[in-house]
Amino acid sequence: MQLKRKYENQTRQTIVKCAARLFAENGFHGTGVREIVDKAGVALNSVNYYFGSKENLFLETIKYVLKEKIQFDQIFDINAEIPKKPQDIANYTNEKIHGVFNILFGTNRRYWYADLITRAFQEEVPEALDVAMIYLNLVFNSFADIYVAAKGKMDDKEYYLWLSRLWFSIFGCTLWRNIFGKEYRFKGYAANDDKEAFLKNMAELTAATAIAELGLPKAKK
Repeated sequence: MQLKRKYENQTRQTIVKCAARLFAENGFHGTGVREIVDKAGVALNSVNYYFGSKENLFLETIKYVLKEKIQFDQIFDINAEIPKKPQDIANYTNEKIHGVFNILFGTNRRYWYADLITRAFQEEVPEALDVAMIYLNLVFNSFADIYVAAKGKMDDKEYYLWLSRLWFSIFGCTLWRNIFGKEYRFKGYAANDDKEAFLKNMAELTAATAIAELGLPKAKK
């Protein structure tokens, strides 16, 4: 019984990993079940057997990427104490924003992770957006904790607007790269079509804007 359960868990994980790459590259509607099982090397009925439907498998791939690949908990330690001095808060804010960008667009070229999460926002698959936001809200709330440390510099309405702009600038960059980056290869947006330089500059701009709107000193590099 244990051997069978171990085999089924391994098969299930193989299907999720293979489907995640295919969904990221081709989208939900552009990826067929047969393509998934062929890549995973499993029987045709495996998707229905383990997940019930392709839609459920899509949700599992989002959970897989957010829990095991895009590990925001490496950036936001819930036990870490947020600094109290303005300059230290500025440095802290800058570090966290850069950390989010690095996970999504880091030099180890984990771009497909970000592509799959973007699909969760784009594809009309029931519950996909809800599943993604459960995990992404953890990051949203972590940035909210920064405001608590800088309390008094902005009122609640100003803060909400700041946090919204920060959040959507990060994921707006993800969406932009997913839609236009591959087609235009970032031509005209960075010297020598350097994607890494462009994304580094985008991260720095986002961090600088967020820090400025919090009324904090510019972060030291």
